Amino acid sequence: LDVYKAYLLIPLFARDSLEGILFLGEKADGKNYTTEEIKHLSRLIQILGLTIENAKLYQEIKSVSELKSNIITITSHQLRTPISAIRWGLDFIIGKGLLETLDPAISNILRDIYKNNLRAVTIINRILDLSEIERKSGAGVHFNQVDVVKTMNELIDELHPLLQMKNITITTEFAKDI
Repeated sequence: LDVYKAYLLIPLFARDSLEGILFLGEKADGKNYTTEEIKHLSRLIQILGLTIENAKLYQEIKSVSELKSNIITITSHQLRTPISAIRWGLDFIIGKGLLETLDPAISNILRDIYKNNLRAVTIINRILDLSEIERKSGAGVHFNQVDVVKTMNELIDELHPLLQMKNITITTEFAKDI
């Protein structure tokens, strides 16, 4: 303590690790620090430690959020390429009137694939839009209520061609308060 001309030192901890030490010199009035003053200074240092810890946690959360956004963006772009190729192929088949030359069951399957492909493109575009908005605004994702019954029915509709080919029937019954 003599080297630093300190009369009192209080350790500063954040996340159970020593981040620093508060060295206090002689009081202006020359008196010793009272127990009450030491208690207040210790509490102040605890608050400072929590502030440092919160700042570090915020930085970690921000880094993880940026990583998540990057993963979502890259994955969405990677999904978009093959899905777009499928759509272009189906656009060609439909545009040339080739659906009418096929067996009606196959034509229906291709129409369902086309419809679901357009839906997939829309979903990917929405994900990319949300990712861009989040990146620009720094805002996080906010959750809203979802119509579970509608979502489940849409999913069943999407799977209908596959279920039909495998002779699978799905019967749904939802509680009224869902």
